[in-house]
Amino acid sequence: MSASTLPDLRAVMERLLGLAEEVDESCTTSTGDLSPEDVASALRQLEDAMSRATAEDIPRGLSQLSDQGLQLIAELSAMASEAGIADTAREVELVSLPFVLWTVRQGARIGVLAPVVNALAVQANAVRRPEELAQMLRDMTEIVDAVIPEAQENAELDTGHPWRVLILNRAIVATRSHDPAMMEEAFDAIIDNLPGDALNFFQEAMGQMDAIGYPSQVREIVNGYYLRVAGPPTIH
Repeated sequence: MSASTLPDLRAVMERLLGLAEEVDESCTTSTGDLSPEDVASALRQLEDAMSRATAEDIPRGLSQLSDQGLQLIAELSAMASEAGIADTAREVELVSLPFVLWTVRQGARIGVLAPVVNALAVQANAVRRPEELAQMLRDMTEIVDAVIPEAQENAELDTGHPWRVLILNRAIVATRSHDPAMMEEAFDAIIDNLPGDALNFFQEAMGQMDAIGYPSQVREIVNGYYLRVAGPPTIH
């Protein structure tokens, strides 16, 4: 999927509805006030509203619909987890990626991050080929650029904050890509958004250079960023 390609919204929503049926068959309780049937009904209404979305609705209208969809996805994944069907819970979260990329490529902003960040973490563990890493980085950058400021607040105070995880994971994927431009963009984002995490991140990255055997050009970039955040050596 190229950065300009829109995912098939109908296929995405049909997949979510199918997963809602799976959860409903296994679920004996509900999270909050919703049941899997409630989520399915809300998803149908959401698909109808999103299908009618036009450029005039963007960014506010579609952004609200996007967040509603991501919240429904989070609810459905939580229901699947409670029902003991972890594979289905993971699949629900994975569908959040084409969903959010559809909305972002239509101009939406993102306020609900958790299911998307979880899905990206799963995907990152499965991606190996350079072209796949490059596409994943493009997708991650689109998502990063669409996140509203309110969803970024207090990220350094919580190690599990979705914004923090997204910024750090993108930098890890960028390192694995060996692409200098992508690495620099992702590394700069750590310094800009998570300055308190920067030194530890680049220290750990330097440790990985020898352990995994990264190419020399990758080492040079990582070392340059490490020296940048570590500052000049102290003379005793």
